Amino acid sequence: MAFEELLQQVGDSGRFQIFTAVLLLLLNMLSAQHDFLENFTAAIPAHHCSVRLLDLKSKSNITTNLTTEVLLRLSIPLDPNQKPEQCRRFHQTQWQLLSPNVSAVNNTELETEPCLDGWTYDQSVFTSTIVTEWDLVCDFQSFKYFAQTISLAGHLVGNPISGIFGDKFGRKPLLVAAGLSFGILGFACAFAPSFSFYCLLRFLMSACLSALQNSSLALLLENTSQKWFPIIITMKGLSLSANQALLAGLAYFIRDWHKLQLANTLPYFIVSLFVCCVSESVPWLMTTGKTEHALRELQRIARINGKKDVAQSLTTMMHILRLIIFLFEKASYSTFISLCTAFISELSPTVLRSTLQGFYMFTFKLAATCAALALVTRKYFVHLPTILYAVTPMVASISLYFLPETYNLPLPNTIKDLEKRDRFWIKSNRNKQSKELLETTEV
Repeated sequence: MAFEELLQQVGDSGRFQIFTAVLLLLLNMLSAQHDFLENFTAAIPAHHCSVRLLDLKSKSNITTNLTTEVLLRLSIPLDPNQKPEQCRRFHQTQWQLLSPNVSAVNNTELETEPCLDGWTYDQSVFTSTIVTEWDLVCDFQSFKYFAQTISLAGHLVGNPISGIFGDKFGRKPLLVAAGLSFGILGFACAFAPSFSFYCLLRFLMSACLSALQNSSLALLLENTSQKWFPIIITMKGLSLSANQALLAGLAYFIRDWHKLQLANTLPYFIVSLFVCCVSESVPWLMTTGKTEHALRELQRIARINGKKDVAQSLTTMMHILRLIIFLFEKASYSTFISLCTAFISELSPTVLRSTLQGFYMFTFKLAATCAALALVTRKYFVHLPTILYAVTPMVASISLYFLPETYNLPLPNTIKDLEKRDRFWIKSNRNKQSKELLETTEV
C-alpha cells in the first residue's frame, strides 16, 4: 500500500509507465517467437533418395531424353499414394519399367536399399531448414523432436535460476544481461556448424529467454499501479498472439532457416539498448533495504511523468468449424495464461516473487517439453498426442479449487503479509458458510 501511495504522487499513468509497458510488451512479443520458430526452421519438406541418374542426365546419352519423373520411377519405388518413397530406393535401376509391355510391378518383388547417397528435397516451400541441413529424415526424423525437446528443456534450467538471480541482484540487470545473451546466442545459432552445437545453443537461448520473460514481467507489474494490472495482463496475452501472426508473416517472406533465425534474433540487440533506460523495480529496492536507490528511481519516474496523468487499448463448413474450435481453444488458453499470470504475482510476496515465478514458469515449460515428446507417440496411435493434450489439463484443473481468492487485494510484500491475507480469506469464507447454513436452517 505504501508504494501505491508513492506511485500516485509521482504519477501512476504517465509517460514512464507507457514507455515501460510498450518496451517490455514489445520484448515479450519478440521473445515468444523462439519457442514457435522451429515450426518453420525445422519443417520437413517433401523428399526422396538422391538418384545418380539425375546427376548423370546431362552427361549421358542414355538418360538425356528421359524426364525427371521417368528417371525417378526407374530408381525409386512408389509408396501407397503413388509418390516416390521417401526412405528407400531400388538397389539397381529398373530399366524394364521403360517397356510399355511391362505391367505394373509390385514394389515388394524388387530389391531396395536405404538412401545411401543422401536425399533430394523439394525447395518450393522452404529453401533450407535444419532438416535439410543435417538430413533429419527417415531413421533420423526423431532427431527433430529431440531438438525441440532440448530447446524447451532450457526453460527448465532458466526459470528457477533466473528467479533466484532476479531476487538477489535485481530485475533490471538480469533483463539486460538476458536480452544481450539471447541476441548473441541466436546470432551464433544461425551459423551453427553441427546439429549438436545447434541444440546446445537453442538450449542456452531458452534459458536466457526464461530469464528475460521472468524479469520483464516482474518489472512490468511492480512499477505499475495495481489498477492497470488487468489491462497489462490482457495486453501481454495479446502480444503473444500478435507475435505468432508476425512470425508466420516473417516465415512467409524468409524461407531460409539461417536468415529466419537472424531475423528473430537481431531485434534483441536494439531493444536491449532501450531496456537500459527502464527503472529498477522500486518495490524490490524498498524491500531489500536500498532506499536511496529507490528514492532516486521515484524521482526519475516523477521527472519523466512531469507529474501529469496520461489519457487511458477472425472454405468450407468443415474448415469453418475447425477454425471456430481452434479459436475457442486459443481463447481459453490465453484466458488461462492471463489468469495464471495474475495468480502467480498475487500469490507471491515481493521478496520471493521472482523466485516463485521462476518455479511456476518451470512447470509451464516442463509441460511444453513433455508436449514435444508426446508427438513421438503418434507412431503408436495417431490421435494419442491430442488425447494427452486434452485429458492432462482437465485432470490438473482440479487443483484450482484449492487456490485462495485474490481479487482486488494488494500484492503482498512479505511472507507475513501473505499469511495474514490467507487467514483473513479463510475466516471470511467460514463466516460466509455459517451465514448460508443459518439462513437455510431458518427456512
